[in-house]
Amino acid sequence: MLLLFISANTVTMAQNGFDYHQFSLGTGIGATVAYGNTDTKVTKSAYNFNINYNATPFLTYTLETQFGQLAGGSPYDYYQRQFTNTYFAIMAHADLQLGELIDYEHSDASNALKNIYVGTGIGIMTNAITYIQLSIPAGLSSTPNGIYPFLPASVNVVVPLRTGYEFKLFNYYDMPRYRLDFGYSFNTALGKGLDGYTSLSSIKFYSYFSLTFKIGLGSITNYRKPVPYYGY
Repeated sequence: MLLLFISANTVTMAQNGFDYHQFSLGTGIGATVAYGNTDTKVTKSAYNFNINYNATPFLTYTLETQFGQLAGGSPYDYYQRQFTNTYFAIMAHADLQLGELIDYEHSDASNALKNIYVGTGIGIMTNAITYIQLSIPAGLSSTPNGIYPFLPASVNVVVPLRTGYEFKLFNYYDMPRYRLDFGYSFNTALGKGLDGYTSLSSIKFYSYFSLTFKIGLGSITNYRKPVPYYGY
């Protein structure tokens, strides 16, 4: 009888909607846009892998690797600068969702908003310029056959500013076992290496739109309120 009681109580606790996985693994794909010393903006693809510590269902600390390409420019631009950068980044960031701050248990509107998040962190990115247009157009250079100063490889500190929406997908026990994250990050690269051109700005930027799928793993703990929405 005692074992039966313990077993029934365990099932009840597992199905109460308070439980969640403290860790998750994720992978995703997205699109990058670079903002450097080129006029025409070009969209490229990038990928990410991440390990997440969920301090709560709505507060996550993440270690992420990101790799892909950045590009920009056109032969029809006034300065004719063009580049392609194959980059790799490691970032640590924290994301706070609105559900940590608001009462969403009895409001359809608040429940819809609870998964919106903002975050920031810091990281390191390596840049490998695989293509760059160096010739200065005739009439723009003080010397014949002038070339733009450039850096073929570099390492930059990166500061991401993040926002997005995370859909939580619940299992049979009302735990958010799976998560689908639609994210946007605007990343500040401290250095001249992002596009390879060194004659102008020493701070450059790129954006990353991403779709990431995460799966909860490891230990299970409790939150202070139900994570799913049960309505009124």
